[in-house]
Amino acid sequence: MAKYNKNYQPKSAEQKAQEADKFYNDIKDTAWGASNLGRYPIPMAMLVDSYKEKLCSSILKKHKALSKRDISFLMNSPRFKNPLYNHMENVFGLESGITYKQAVLMQRDAWLGKYDTKFIKAFLDSCNADLAERDKAKAKQA
Repeated sequence: MAKYNKNYQPKSAEQKAQEADKFYNDIKDTAWGASNLGRYPIPMAMLVDSYKEKLCSSILKKHKALSKRDISFLMNSPRFKNPLYNHMENVFGLESGITYKQAVLMQRDAWLGKYDTKFIKAFLDSCNADLAERDKAKAKQA
């Protein structure tokens, strides 16, 4: 049985932001820091993690394919079953042109409650279009 650290204290948003700033300073002059986020699955998942609540609360009526999904499933499902993570890893991460450095800064800002509304809108619109396409393909097969 695994032993857990009984003295573990979750980090506050400010502490996480400070660590993100340190990490950003480490990668800002590297070539891989300026490369497309789509090459790195863990940072893509971390970006969705930090934006997940805001993404789910921002789903509008116009996002028909997304609004058909259960919001609690989008919030609590494992990554490999969640369409938000799936879309980020397979489509949006590459198409968006977001760099690793930009993702670190966006994640830091999300922890501090400053969400990038352009990212949210673009991500939800793209995810909705992708899910609608998949739904049509499934309907044709049936």
